[in-house]
Amino acid sequence: TTSTVPAPVHVDVQQAYIGNIERVVTTEQLHYLFSQFGSVTKVALQIDPVTNLSKGFAFISYTDATHANLAIQTMQGQLLAGRPM
Repeated sequence: TTSTVPAPVHVDVQQAYIGNIERVVTTEQLHYLFSQFGSVTKVALQIDPVTNLSKGFAFISYTDATHANLAIQTMQGQLLAGRPM
């Protein structure tokens, strides 16, 4: 029998997940920082409804998957407010 190895999968996403965000970081700051990679359509910083504090993660939506992938590749491990993303 012949076995085939699947090709690496490249997923085009239009959304970037940002984790380990310090609570002092705002939606506006995330928009400013991540808009350098392309047109941002939405910044969804997750907020705890009880405490009204950041949960420490956000989703950044772009108009183009290329921009989201560039942001992910460039910003992974970079420091934001003293924490690696």
